[in-house]
Amino acid sequence: MTVKPNYFKIGIFVIAGVLLIIGGIIFFSSGVFEKKKIYVETYFADSVSGLNIGAPLQDRGVRVGQVERISFATRQYIKNTDHADFIKFAPYVLVVCSVDTQNMRTPGNTEEIMADIARGVKAGYRLRLATNILTGQAMVEGVFLDPNTYPPLEVPWKPDNLYIPSDALDRLNLTLLRIDQLLSSQGPNINQTLINLREASANIRDMTENLKSNPSDIIFSKPPPPLEKIR
Repeated sequence: MTVKPNYFKIGIFVIAGVLLIIGGIIFFSSGVFEKKKIYVETYFADSVSGLNIGAPLQDRGVRVGQVERISFATRQYIKNTDHADFIKFAPYVLVVCSVDTQNMRTPGNTEEIMADIARGVKAGYRLRLATNILTGQAMVEGVFLDPNTYPPLEVPWKPDNLYIPSDALDRLNLTLLRIDQLLSSQGPNINQTLINLREASANIRDMTENLKSNPSDIIFSKPPPPLEKIR
């Protein structure tokens, strides 16, 4: 005897499966498992050459985020070139970084961490460009400085993100960066110069050793033979 399929139960099963799939898509796309991030921004008057998207944002050597955007501040906030502040802020570079709240030194929710960063800014917390001495990679680093010596840059616009003032590029790192760039562009010439210096040093060493062994050569050594006259 053939059993007729129960289309009602099959329909219920299919509908339930579709609903589960849709619910799963909505659940996983809602960002439940994503790391909570906040965004901060700063402005650099110096060149940010070597800083790329994805570069680390560090706080006392601990990676707490990364660079998300690099642009000119006027492109974001002062698009009218006739604006009175355009010339003043035209050289400034806008750097936006994402901060992983799970890596911050202060536990708490997003609001508490943002409040803690704001208190740090008043106490002298600044962002500056730095370079990893071992890898040469440019990055953004958070440090505490004297707020009187390094006051926040006053801007005529309301920042889209939490604003952390900058400091000038670390002088040691700037020197190392320039040396690295020099070596990259003048590497072959510098290598040849070093080779010539080694050869000259070896010749001087051989001559010195020969004079030690035969000191009379410096007085009684024969002059080189005269050149033959060209007929």
